[in-house]
Amino acid sequence: MIQQPSINQELQVNKLYLKSATIKGAAGKNITIEWAVPDKEEITNNQNTQADTDNDGKQKGIIQKNINTYYGIATNEAFNIQLGVGGKIDKNGKWVNASSSEIKKYFVPSEANINKYKYQFLNLASLAGISESEAKKYLKDKGILSGKEATFIEAAKANNINEIYLMAHACLETGNGKSKLATGVNYNGTVVYNMFGIHAYDSDPIGQGSAYAYKMGWTTPEKAILGGAKFISTNYINNFPYNQDTLYEMRWNPANPGDHQYATDIAWAIKQAAWIEKIYSTFESATVTFDIPIYRK
Repeated sequence: MIQQPSINQELQVNKLYLKSATIKGAAGKNITIEWAVPDKEEITNNQNTQADTDNDGKQKGIIQKNINTYYGIATNEAFNIQLGVGGKIDKNGKWVNASSSEIKKYFVPSEANINKYKYQFLNLASLAGISESEAKKYLKDKGILSGKEATFIEAAKANNINEIYLMAHACLETGNGKSKLATGVNYNGTVVYNMFGIHAYDSDPIGQGSAYAYKMGWTTPEKAILGGAKFISTNYINNFPYNQDTLYEMRWNPANPGDHQYATDIAWAIKQAAWIEKIYSTFESATVTFDIPIYRK
């Protein structure tokens, strides 16, 4: 798996605000992605907007860069392997086996898939650089996660993970901080917490999720956030040789399809992406890097 720069065509305002970028899609076809990014004049006229600057006095990138990761397997080959593994989809509140067409819809990084759910390709192995006050605003009214902004930022820094992703992941897994695993489960006489659904397998999510939390000593919400972030970093995002540092890679593992995948839900990556994009829209200075997979033709 070799990372190379993409062919970018950037339409910028005063070379500060990336409005769109041309990247290579799954078959090497150029795809243009558009972002609703305010230009310099709009930001200057908004007195409530503060733009962070680097040492050169330039604004930190709202869109930092785009990269591609090239894989040695063809799209169809990878897809057929994934079909053999299968996947689950939620239909009317029940988890059922996903069909071939359903898996293909989420697996293939098509132009529509990239444009509609671009944040599943967000590079998670770097900090977004948001402030604690910004995080606090987002976590307001998020159940047991409310007020845990300092812990999320600490966990992100300690494990080299995007802090916005961590918050989004926890919110999705815990139903905005209100799930049973999030609010505490009594296991062997000890109340434990699991904020990321780690080891909460489909067959017995509460039992197995709490058993793992007990094993890891996650006896407070803070320990569960810190410990969960370490688990995700060590086993996926910053793990060698997997290096699954996007939601798409965590779900589908294009470097080795069908193996070491975070979830069975075929829509897991795009659900996360929708949450993360929503959060990003509330932050004015967060750094973004997208990594689009390219399969061999």
